[in-house]
Amino acid sequence: MLLDYVLESADRGFPLAHHNIQQSANVILKGNSSEMQCVGKNWVDRFIERHRDQLQSHWSKLLDTA
Repeated sequence: MLLDYVLESADRGFPLAHHNIQQSANVILKGNSSEMQCVGKNWVDRFIERHRDQLQSHWSKLLDTA
């Protein structure tokens, strides 16, 4: 579910930053009535590592304003 959302966002030209992935995971947790309030500090890094074959982390590049 989350992996599909992350990949679809990137395919549409809007790759998600780490904090956006964390927010989305927290929304899913709350929607599932989980006892956990939010994902842990390093959860996003571990998520990306688990799915490294499908995900790539890139540095954001500033757009030319000229």
